Amino acid sequence: MFRSLILEGQEPLPRCPSQPGDIPLRRVVVGHDGRMVGVQPESESGSKGQGRRSRLAALRDIVLGTDSYGIVFVFLIVDYVFLTIGWTGGVAIIVSAIWLGLTVLLAFRTSEVPHRPMLVVRVAVALVVVAAVAAALGGGDRAYGTIVILTSLLILACPVAIGWRILHHARVTTQTVLGALCIYILIGLVFANADYGVQLVSGHSFFAQAGHHGPADFAYFSYITMATVGYGDLTPAIGLPRTNAVLEALIGQIFLVVLVARLVGMYTPTFRLGHELRGVAGTAAGAGQAGAGGLGAGGVEGEGGAESVS
Repeated sequence: MFRSLILEGQEPLPRCPSQPGDIPLRRVVVGHDGRMVGVQPESESGSKGQGRRSRLAALRDIVLGTDSYGIVFVFLIVDYVFLTIGWTGGVAIIVSAIWLGLTVLLAFRTSEVPHRPMLVVRVAVALVVVAAVAAALGGGDRAYGTIVILTSLLILACPVAIGWRILHHARVTTQTVLGALCIYILIGLVFANADYGVQLVSGHSFFAQAGHHGPADFAYFSYITMATVGYGDLTPAIGLPRTNAVLEALIGQIFLVVLVARLVGMYTPTFRLGHELRGVAGTAAGAGQAGAGGLGAGGVEGEGGAESVS
């Protein structure tokens, strides 16, 4: 056993608490600017309750919170599956329009778009779904092609909203990288739907190869073109199809090489997703106003990017 040594003329050091409950718990209070403004005592039971609330808040942020682009990414994967399974018919038109509409609304909600643009998007989604129902009940290929092109225009607004949001992040997080990947997938979806709509409306095959080409072929061709793989089994016909193919390849490669690669290089992983989501949501607005720490200014981490410590 060790014994305490007391030097002459000095008081003994205070004994360390032997029980965990003897240690007073403290909670650091952080202001809106990310700076510590004080320390408050906190009971052990309050700490446990706060921990449970933090987990629930983190789950809510993951599902419905701003900058939660992981859920948007999952929705986009489902959109791609709808295109590739070759499901056709009136029910397929309606289900695809509804799911794409939900994806657009989720992307805009996650990007915290202002009220008025969000209202316009809701009305546009409702109109597209109603038009899809009408086309499924009594329309032909031209009517279906018109719906597909309108859906492409609706999807086209998503990369703008997501890009505006992630460029105002004060620092690069997992959600920033996921947002950039969502934009990349959205680019492929826009071109796949637009090319398929052009074929339906024009009545001419989009590809130089003869035969029937459905949505699965266009989804395959779109992402193969963006990846610049070029298998050669499907090639665009002369005219607008070739123009669209070259444009998609350029946009996809520039976006992937310039923006996504830069974001991944600036990414610093964090291990608490709930805190990361709340930190991004709290700092995006300040970065958009100040512009000092934002990605648009080339910064990695702004002053408002500090996280509260519990």
